[in-house]
Amino acid sequence: WHTVMHRNEPFDLLFMDATPRADLAYANWDAVTELLTIGGQIVMDDLTPVGLWPLDWEGTIDYKREFAFANPRVVGTEVLTTPTTAALIVTRIQ
Repeated sequence: WHTVMHRNEPFDLLFMDATPRADLAYANWDAVTELLTIGGQIVMDDLTPVGLWPLDWEGTIDYKREFAFANPRVVGTEVLTTPTTAALIVTRIQ
């Protein structure tokens, strides 16, 4: 997305894999947020719900959830898409 997402107009809706994980590291939050209009949304799917994480994932930074829940420019929610998968819906608020 660093090279192909240069646009003059922001998007209303993005489906985003954010791979590698560091694409959503704190240093990139503004660049990703600026891809959206105010009220625009990012959908990130194929996540494992935190309650189902294997023990060896404990302490791992979840960049997608950090972006959705700690970024002051967006508000996010997590929804189960199946009993074992989840998606994040993130809306730009500023």
